[in-house]
Amino acid sequence: MTERWKEQAIKWRERAREDREKRRALEREVDDLKAQLAKAERQLRRARLTTEKSQALQYQVREALREALEA
Repeated sequence: MTERWKEQAIKWRERAREDREKRRALEREVDDLKAQLAKAERQLRRARLTTEKSQALQYQVREALREALEA
């Protein structure tokens, strides 16, 4: 009976170790995905600012052309 208990305890330890390794791998994957998301959000923010600046410049050019044509 004790030999059987020892074998079972070894199996439980191995399963627990495998579960910890899987959890750590998933945690690393989540961390990587969070980093990718943060990078994408920064790029989007930068692109949005660039778009806003571009639109502002286009508006200024249109206004300057309109004023030039009226003169």
